[in-house]
This record gives sequence, C-alpha cells and structure tokens, in this order.
Amino acid sequence: MAAIAACLLVFAAPGSAQDFESEELAFHQGNYEVALSDLRPLAKRNDPIAQFNLGGMYREGLGVSQDNAEAAKWFLRAAIAGHAMAQHNIGIMYLEGKGVIPDVVEAVKWFSMAAAQGDANSQYIIGIINLDGTRDFVEAAKWLGMAAEQGHVHAQTAFGLLHWTGRGVAQDYAEAAKWYRKAAEQSDPDAQANLGRMYDEGRGFRYDYVKAEMYYRLAAAQDHPAAQLHLGLMYADGVNMAIDNVLAYMWFELAAGQDLRSTDESRTEAAVARELITEDMTPEQIAEAKKLAREWRPKFSPVTRLSEDETSPSTETPSNESNMRPQR
Repeated sequence: MAAIAACLLVFAAPGSAQDFESEELAFHQGNYEVALSDLRPLAKRNDPIAQFNLGGMYREGLGVSQDNAEAAKWFLRAAIAGHAMAQHNIGIMYLEGKGVIPDVVEAVKWFSMAAAQGDANSQYIIGIINLDGTRDFVEAAKWLGMAAEQGHVHAQTAFGLLHWTGRGVAQDYAEAAKWYRKAAEQSDPDAQANLGRMYDEGRGFRYDYVKAEMYYRLAAAQDHPAAQLHLGLMYADGVNMAIDNVLAYMWFELAAGQDLRSTDESRTEAAVARELITEDMTPEQIAEAKKLAREWRPKFSPVTRLSEDETSPSTETPSNESNMRPQR
C-alpha cells in the first residue's frame, strides 16, 4: 500500500487574500522563513489551510528541520477541521508510520473522508484497498471510476483493467481500451503495454501489429518488463518486422533484469525466452546483444492525441534503437 500512496506537498490556494497574500508570495519565492512567520499564527488560530501548509513544510523540511511528528500534528488538526488534502496526507502518514504509529485502519478512515470529498488520490487508494485487500470489486470499481473521471492516471489504468477482466463491472473491451487510452496519453506504461496487448491479441480490436508494436515501444522505452518481453517476441518471430535475434535477446535481457529469482511473470518468461533464443545465435551475436542491453537507457516518449479514439507517439522508432546496429 505504501508504494501506491504518493504524498505530494501541495500548496493550497489561499482562503483569504489578506491573510495569505504575503505568505503565498514568500513561499513561491523560496523565502520559507517569511512564509513560516505568517503561517504559524494563522495555524495556531485553527486556520485549516495554514495548518495543512505548515504540515507540508515540516514534512518536506522547507525552512525548518524535517520533522514527521510535527507534520503529522498539523495535518491532523487540519484533517479534523475537514481539509480534504490534509485528510489524505495524514492517511499517508498512518499508512507509512511516519510521525505516527502505523495504523492501516486509521489510514483508511482518513482516506475515506477525503475520498468522500472528491479527493482523487484518496479515491484511488480506497479503490485499490477494495481491489487488492477486501476483494470487493464493485466497491473498487466505484472509487476507481470516480478517480478515473477526474483524470487520475493510475486509476484510469486500474479502471480499464476492471473492464478488461469484468471484475466489479461488465466485461467490456471497448470500455477497457477507452480508459487505457486516457492513461496512455498521460504516458502511463502499464496502460500502454495493455493497449499493445489488446492489439497484439485481437481483444476488442482486429489484430493490428503496427499499433501493438507502437504501444509496446512506448512502454518498453520506460523500462516496462512486459512490453520489453513482447517487443522481444516480435523480433524473435518476425511479427511486423524482420527477424532479429540480437535485438530480441536485448529486449529479453532488459525484461528479465538481473534478479533471476523474480516472481514477476514477465521477467520469468523473458529469462526463459532469452535462453531459448541462444540456440539460434552465435557467441558473437550474444555478446553484441548483451552490449546493447548494457548500453540501453530508458527514454520517455511523449504521446500526442490524434483523434477521439487513437493516439500516437511523437516518434514511432526510438532513436536509442534505430541507430543501434546496421540494417541487415
């Protein structure tokens, strides 16, 4: 749970221009001591926005020594007053056990309060708790759908997966693709890899290996192991491209990673595929593939929206592969 709950410092909009004008300006200019001198009296007078921002400054160590206990104190006071982002943040701190004793039940309580107020991050977390914890898929779909509608990228991917599998909602590949696309346009590699798989396997679409490769490349460029595995398989089998065992091995090597004990299905399959393909490779080719894998670096590829139902990367052939080796 801690891995999915990213606590971001958010500087709240001022509730009163007179009270917050100088503090907001000082904060954005990086003059944290001035901001603190304005925030403290407001926070002590129980202003929840000031309390939230003061908690954030202690959490991040802005103008003060980093102090999780002090951050939790101010987040909690703002949360009790009904501040949604403070409720989310104190939930994070209970989840992570920072500044407070770890307490999942208490964390869920605060996430639920923030989610009910429309906080997308909390809606996502409550959805994941229901998905992976209580296994209440209907409730998971409810909260993930709310967060997805607000543009929460990870919620969009998760909501797409629910439609793919028919858990909590009717199975609907078109609806799954709709949410995957929204997340893919925000460069989420899981959504990109899942769209690639839909085109690769003809799920909800006719088989389209050009689009499958396109989405696999977008995700693979961000070091997504499943996308790297499938891209390697396309090279190994000559799907939408000439057979190239060197590049296939390279992608298998990247997908497998260094930990051969991994329980990740994609990494395990990639390790097996890598060993199998060596039967058709010379020692020189294997050495070349290993060198390419060592030199490979992730590369972010922004996505541009083309129409209501399709997306495309800014460049379909990443430069870190197009010039790797001479064309055969």
